[in-house]
Amino acid sequence: MNSDSPADLDWTATDRWLSGEAWTGAKIGEHARQLCDTIGPRWSGTDAEWRAIEYIRDQFSLAGLDEVAVEEFDMDCWSWSKADVRSSDGARLDVLPFIGCGSFTIEANVVDVGYGTPREIAAVSKQLPGEIALMNIAYEPFTQPMPHAYRLRDVAAAGAAAAAVIDGKSGERREYHSAHDSRDPDFPSPPLPSIAITREAGARLRRTSAARLQVEVGTTTESKRTANVHGLLRGDRWPEEDLVLGGHHDTVYASPGGNDN
Repeated sequence: MNSDSPADLDWTATDRWLSGEAWTGAKIGEHARQLCDTIGPRWSGTDAEWRAIEYIRDQFSLAGLDEVAVEEFDMDCWSWSKADVRSSDGARLDVLPFIGCGSFTIEANVVDVGYGTPREIAAVSKQLPGEIALMNIAYEPFTQPMPHAYRLRDVAAAGAAAAAVIDGKSGERREYHSAHDSRDPDFPSPPLPSIAITREAGARLRRTSAARLQVEVGTTTESKRTANVHGLLRGDRWPEEDLVLGGHHDTVYASPGGNDN
């Protein structure tokens, strides 16, 4: 096929070859085992992430790409070492700090702000200052959706000292979330310290009269070296055209990232 026009290519044959090769020659399982099982969680700036960077670089080279490069840069990397939370009855809660949350210690009353809507915040505006807001991360049904980070910003503006955010999934699940939006230049940092708690713990707190929480969270943020891996495969048709394929090799904190790209 030496045509200069994409329309002149036999796309049926091309698609058949690509699909067949993907089915019979795919190494997806091999790569997934190496990245997820052998290397494991690959939080940015960690040794595990660098093993993933080196693995991807080597695989690009083995695949015969024309150029392979590792582009290094520095970034602020967050981690946590302690998240001890106890309720007023002495029960310990299984929690996760929000990504980017600083270290903090507080003992305060729990004030239920529902979904963190302006209406619900206004209803408890006198009780909220200096206390711990209890908020659903899920959207309030049948209302205009607002991302949880922006609702937390409203909660902080109303005077809350911290927030306990209820995960939307059942089964004692709690996941990592952010209380800021790094895509928004006006919202680069968390508006208040926040922890993720399970749906079941949230229900228990809501049933408890005069609930209080004692919270101690230890985190660090430091500049670390990380990198992007670039591979270039030159074609012999349409040199003025570029096809860019991308994905991220890092993972959520403490996750093997099996469903990432």
